[in-house]
Amino acid sequence: MSAKSLKFVVLLFAVFLYDGAFGYRAFAAGEKQAVNIYIAHQKAPYVTNLSQRQGLYFDLVRQLNTKSASYRFELIYIPRKRLNRNLHEGSLDGIILGVIPAWFKDKARTKYLWSEGIFEDYDDVVSSVDISFEYQTPASMIGNSFVGVTGYYYFGVDELVRQQKVQRLDVENEHRLLEMIILKRVNIGIIGHATLRSILADNKSWADKLYFSKNTFSNKFYRRFLVPKYYPELFQKLNPLILSVIKSPQWHKVLQSYY
Repeated sequence: MSAKSLKFVVLLFAVFLYDGAFGYRAFAAGEKQAVNIYIAHQKAPYVTNLSQRQGLYFDLVRQLNTKSASYRFELIYIPRKRLNRNLHEGSLDGIILGVIPAWFKDKARTKYLWSEGIFEDYDDVVSSVDISFEYQTPASMIGNSFVGVTGYYYFGVDELVRQQKVQRLDVENEHRLLEMIILKRVNIGIIGHATLRSILADNKSWADKLYFSKNTFSNKFYRRFLVPKYYPELFQKLNPLILSVIKSPQWHKVLQSYY
């Protein structure tokens, strides 16, 4: 082989290597970045079956993955106490779905980044028909016992619990919460409206045993994504992505299947 031919082969090989490396880099850059989405509750209609990955949260994540060219989202359940600890320590390797600023004492939205609102909801106050408790303010609960879900923060009420003016009993989920009221083991319960509707749809006889305060515990709010401040780029891309999903005809069909 002549020197000229050898030089051509070496040059071609170098170009091949360069193209191969570039192609690999392009492929790697073209891969979607994995993003963990954490949830701390398993309640309908947001999570109807965790093991089978069913519920509105899973439907949302599937829609986000369909529309996102940059990210591959994975929904992961984690107990609330561990979630709070990781978030406080700055070690949370992802974002949180289905929460609101008040639950994280961030009404001013200065501690964390908050996405567009996604799921409209509010909290109901429930008692047995024998008690028919009409809620006014947290102070109206003084002298009563109330049932909540372990790890949940109830603004204004937990402060009264610490002052021993209200007795709090914790249960593992909202289904059990309603059972405790029906069994008259506790006076009052606080429960998200969407979850209440979902549970009563599967337990129609319960509605006659429960009283729903005309005054709700909270005003309407929107469940959102909480994004730690160390994910600014993700946050910038997340909001347009959310809007593209929740304003789509496909998403409206999903919601209609639940409500």
